Amino acid sequence: MTCSIAWCSFTWEAFATLVTGLAAVVAAFVLGRTQIAIQKKQTDIQEQTLQADLFERRYKVFQVAEQLLSEINREAGDPSRETKRNFAIAMGEAKFLFGTQVYEAMDEIWRKMSDLHLAQTKIPIEDGDPVNWFYDRSITLPDVFVELKLGGVLLRR
Repeated sequence: MTCSIAWCSFTWEAFATLVTGLAAVVAAFVLGRTQIAIQKKQTDIQEQTLQADLFERRYKVFQVAEQLLSEINREAGDPSRETKRNFAIAMGEAKFLFGTQVYEAMDEIWRKMSDLHLAQTKIPIEDGDPVNWFYDRSITLPDVFVELKLGGVLLRR
């Protein structure tokens, strides 16, 4: 059995219907591809916005830690009550915004600040000179906040 199209009996109406259908399929394909590209760009923009917001929130935690160390080094003593309160809040935020390294470092700063207070009240402490420790930590603080390094990855996957 041979199968062939009788081109001579093919009407212009049938041809127009075929071409219109084909054009609709091509247009739908192009439109679909365009929508996919737009959605990808929107997703990229949302991810960049999230990364910028995350960076800002992380940087605020860093600034609070830096402020505490600065006050301790500058005054060689007890930071203000507000600075301590801000630091305690930032420690809680650090649990969710950073890896464990940052929280543990902030916890260590808090414990050393308590040791410094004890040293200033003449109560013996176990761990050397706390004043020098705060100076050293203020220098190495950026190394602890690795998620803030712009050359690195802000979001770990």
